[in-house]
Amino acid sequence: YGYPNGGSGLQPSYAWSKYGIDAQTYEKADLALDEKLRNVCSQLKKDESITVYTIGFDVMAQPDAETRGKPLLEYCATNSKTFFLAADNNDLSAAFKKIAKSLLNDPKVKLVE
Repeated sequence: YGYPNGGSGLQPSYAWSKYGIDAQTYEKADLALDEKLRNVCSQLKKDESITVYTIGFDVMAQPDAETRGKPLLEYCATNSKTFFLAADNNDLSAAFKKIAKSLLNDPKVKLVE
């Protein structure tokens, strides 16, 4: 999710404009990917034995984070306890530690060799 090479909004960035892809085409493809991800998440949520964790790393720095990135990650997460925002490496590490602790304390999770 996001704009390549630090692009923002519908302003083309070098990463995709150098291939002749205009901003509207990129945006349309980006929205289509969001919808596909929502569909996958919807299917996963039908199975109560699956827990989906989502981590948004530096998502809030994106220009449309409040309207696209964050809501998409929140939607895909099983619940509010499995959704994380990480602004930096320390937050990211903390999110993974919380996930690991959650998995270790979950009686449904069985570690096998």
